[in-house]
Amino acid sequence: WDIAEAFADCQDKWVKKEDRYFIFHRMTGNLYSWDPLPVGILYHFDPVNEKVLPIWNASDPAKNATIWTIVPLPPGSAPKSQPAMKGKGRGRGRGRGRGAGPV
Repeated sequence: WDIAEAFADCQDKWVKKEDRYFIFHRMTGNLYSWDPLPVGILYHFDPVNEKVLPIWNASDPAKNATIWTIVPLPPGSAPKSQPAMKGKGRGRGRGRGRGAGPV
């Protein structure tokens, strides 16, 4: 079964199929599915074991949050893996105090 062929319309872009979104990430050869309801869960298809595994969910956004550096955000979603940065640059923000640095 050729995943790339079966999901050719989803290559490097999210496509809605019924109540879920799918994306086939060509660079990695991975297929992902986004189920927005009830909380928002990202699934990865494991072709070796032919299983669909949850790898990220909105109820625990920090866990596996680095996936969003590889896979683009699904339409209409805004996974919150990190708190919003307030006061960037000059201003009233915390600046370069304790805990500041690259993420």
